[in-house]
Amino acid sequence: MRILLLTQYFPPEPAPGAMRFCELAEFLVQRGHDVTVVTGFPNYPHGIVHQRYQGKLFLKENIDEVQVTRVPLYTSPTKKSLHRTLNYLSFALTCIIGMLASRKQDIVYVLSPPFFLGLSACFVKRVRNVPFVFEVQDLWPQAPIQRGYVRNQAIANILLKAEKYIYSQASKVFAISPIMKEQIVRKGVTPEKILVNYNWVDTDLFAPSDEGGKLRLYYALEGKFVVTFAGNMGIAQGLDTLIKAAN
Repeated sequence: MRILLLTQYFPPEPAPGAMRFCELAEFLVQRGHDVTVVTGFPNYPHGIVHQRYQGKLFLKENIDEVQVTRVPLYTSPTKKSLHRTLNYLSFALTCIIGMLASRKQDIVYVLSPPFFLGLSACFVKRVRNVPFVFEVQDLWPQAPIQRGYVRNQAIANILLKAEKYIYSQASKVFAISPIMKEQIVRKGVTPEKILVNYNWVDTDLFAPSDEGGKLRLYYALEGKFVVTFAGNMGIAQGLDTLIKAAN
């Protein structure tokens, strides 16, 4: 099967989504599938294109038998909402070129956020009649609206309608937890269309070992109950919940 993976982030970027999609691509290749990844030029987390990729407009490379097509996108070291939105929108447009420049696929697998990529997949579906699967890691645009990033109600309504359109056009919607599935169902998506697809972990890499005891000794944590938060730490993560839980 010819599978196209659509993601804004991909190694050498250290973003969690980039690493997961890299593992997914390698997994599919090992099972005999022809895998193409359409992604941007690496610039996460500093908003500056990595030196090895600077000065390039369009690039195709082979990474461990995965065909990777990189397209340009707006980047900025500024973390303000406007610059981040331009970053997302620019890739949502240029990735269409990358998908159309690739040979016709049997299916497109889209990683959200940014959820704008769902609209890109909708366009390619209409042009090439290629179905797509929409994987939801965070509920957009619900999350930025609730956090106050989108305050204009007219814009919020447009984004919510776009979200419903994407769900209606996707062949399947993947949620990463039962609670997320319930929230998507409330948006009018039939439960049968949504599959709970948990994030995976490399149990060979992350497993109990003697090193854990050494860490407890080094940080004077012997006999203590330890909770670790592994992930991004910013406004969106609501880390105050962790502090309340600890109390």
